[in-house]
Amino acid sequence: MKMTFLKTNNNEFILENDDTFLKRSTILAFSILCWWASEYLLRPMLGSFISNARSIWGKDYSMLGSHVFSQGLPVLAVSSILLVLFIKIKKIPRPHFFTDPKLIIKEGFLWGVISCLPVIPLALGMGFRIGFFPDSQKIIGNIFSNSYEEIIYRAFLFLIVTYTFKRVSIGILFSAILFGIVHNQYPISIQITVGIAGICFSLAYIRSNSILAALLAHQLADMILDSILIQ
Repeated sequence: MKMTFLKTNNNEFILENDDTFLKRSTILAFSILCWWASEYLLRPMLGSFISNARSIWGKDYSMLGSHVFSQGLPVLAVSSILLVLFIKIKKIPRPHFFTDPKLIIKEGFLWGVISCLPVIPLALGMGFRIGFFPDSQKIIGNIFSNSYEEIIYRAFLFLIVTYTFKRVSIGILFSAILFGIVHNQYPISIQITVGIAGICFSLAYIRSNSILAALLAHQLADMILDSILIQ
């Protein structure tokens, strides 16, 4: 097994098949179209519903509820259906969750911390200050919303792009770009750091061959940044 910086065997993420590039590109285009429709059509509909329902949840639980019943749910549903479909017809491999626990923890913590590094000086330059105010509802809620995003961007989009171009590096970059673009509630400078974080989460996934490592990195990054950056 040839090892690189990614510490992976491409066979873990690319199945051997005789599909032409045209066929692979068509599958990619279909997947991106479905993702776009769920992200920019279905997601706003659920977001409107959540906004109207927040008063029912009550102030104390609105943050946790908005994460659990995330706007990402329709995107998760569409991505999960396509993920299962492409696994069954042997276009992409089944993503792993439980591999080496020590490696999952090591890579998750490493890339979670690294993903925070470009954000902190940028946030300070934008007027944030350093403090320590952890929000338990937000931390718990992020477990749900971050799980949704890791399945969408690391398990599904990364694998389908890698299938198309037969290159893990292109899968990392393409999925990270989409991950940054959808966080359009932030200025472009923050979107870029979100894209960089997407690369870090992909590296945690690839180097451990576990989606749990990517989720750990994502959760740790959000927990650190949400707790220490105060506006």
